[in-house]
Amino acid sequence: MDAIPDDDLVRLERVAARIRAFAEAQRDALRDVEAAIPGGRTGHRVSPVARAGCYAPGGRYPLPSSVLMTAVTARVAGVPSVWIASPKPSPVTLAAAAVAGADAVLAAGGAHAVAALAYGAGPVPACDVVVGPGNAYVTAAKRLVRAHVRIDSWPALPSWWCLPTNRRIPRWSRPTSSRRPSTIPMRCRYWSRPMRSWSPP
Repeated sequence: MDAIPDDDLVRLERVAARIRAFAEAQRDALRDVEAAIPGGRTGHRVSPVARAGCYAPGGRYPLPSSVLMTAVTARVAGVPSVWIASPKPSPVTLAAAAVAGADAVLAAGGAHAVAALAYGAGPVPACDVVVGPGNAYVTAAKRLVRAHVRIDSWPALPSWWCLPTNRRIPRWSRPTSSRRPSTIPMRCRYWSRPMRSWSPP
């Protein structure tokens, strides 16, 4: 935590508080239900998993937001053990893990990090769920382990995306495309005059 500027720490804590507030509202909206039916009773119970594995990309740019959005939510849900996996975690990623209340950080990425979270490896326990964004390899690994552990989603990142702007592609948008080198960011310009109509031959 001492390795990052105080302003960055304040931002992490502010964002974590916002995520925590919304997650608490979501949790309070999910309640146990029990009802009497002819011949017995029925219902459902909402219970946290024992361990959550949270993946945070960090190949070219650190993404502390992924740490906060997964680990804070897991803590609010009541998960006792929360692990973070991130390739070459930067100081801001480690600070985000501390702010979120994660138990430990695995300095690994890609498919082998997903496998470690799903099956366990050394001090890393086998988790009940593996969540978090990632590139095509991370998504493929999550597909392979989904029969053994719960995952959050299947689809990979898009291969292209368009940002409407009349200026250069802003710096803040580059981490989104950096998670997958094959992603092609495009700039879509606005035109003040309508284009001439065209009909195919």
